[in-house]
Amino acid sequence: MKTIDKRKLTEIIHKRLGGSLSKSSIYDAINVINDSLIEMVVDNKAISVSNFGTIAPYVFHKHKGLNISTGEIQEVEEFKTVKFRVHDTFQTLVAQKKHKFKKASE
Repeated sequence: MKTIDKRKLTEIIHKRLGGSLSKSSIYDAINVINDSLIEMVVDNKAISVSNFGTIAPYVFHKHKGLNISTGEIQEVEEFKTVKFRVHDTFQTLVAQKKHKFKKASE
């Protein structure tokens, strides 16, 4: 799996825009977007990004689970997490460009 952080994303955007915006401005904009998304999720609101997907807060219910370290059945308290659902448009766009993807073994 490849990961990307804000600095790498800043670099990609900076190059894509031909250096017309400063890296610090781009980085600041990414932070504003990130903070806004986090605030909405914390406020228990779903976020839909057109042609990309929906990020929705989700409460994982309380349940019993196996502690693999001890072998004991334990109660797992409910916890908040998020789910991401890809929009059909984004899946279509990816499918149209799948020829650009390479298998890890190639």
